Amino acid sequence: MPTNTGVNVRDWRFPFIDFAVYGILPEDPKEAVSVRRRSLRFYYDTATKTLYRRSFDGLLLRCLSNEEAAEALREAHDGTCGAHQPGPKLQDRLRRMGYYWPTMATDAVEYAKKCHACQLHADFIHTPSEPLHPTVASWPFEAWGMDIVGPITPPSSRGHRFILAITDYFSKWAEAVPLAEVKSSRVVSFIKHHVIYRFGVP
Repeated sequence: MPTNTGVNVRDWRFPFIDFAVYGILPEDPKEAVSVRRRSLRFYYDTATKTLYRRSFDGLLLRCLSNEEAAEALREAHDGTCGAHQPGPKLQDRLRRMGYYWPTMATDAVEYAKKCHACQLHADFIHTPSEPLHPTVASWPFEAWGMDIVGPITPPSSRGHRFILAITDYFSKWAEAVPLAEVKSSRVVSFIKHHVIYRFGVP
């Protein structure tokens, strides 16, 4: 049996690491089928002894132990960059931070439900006041900020009175187009042709 993977036997990551490094599957037939099937989504870095899960967009998410997951939840929800977000948004934030564990969705919802500050203000329109938190992007074109400037007076020679601009939070790369009037169809077209078709879905 393997003894040097560096992960506790009761850790959920152990069967996947065991299979990746030694080709060994769990003795339970159902669990063995599950590990073999799901292992295609996992990658084990032998140099750092770290297990990763491939996300749908191809990014590697670091798999956390139960203890690490609890700390990640606290930091994402209550920490310096936290914003007391509800469960689904908290889960999305954890994914954008590059983390994964099997019960992340359920744990995020339960953690938000048990947050004293969130529950104290649950019946009010506004959540408790918090310091402003910057929007953090971990890689280029992960997140964009969009704004419309105008109306501009006088308009341009072609009748443009607005500027639609979008900026990548990571690289500060900016795209902008002039508009005669603001329409949802023009905004959608701008995002498709200037962002998604060129840089991919944020």
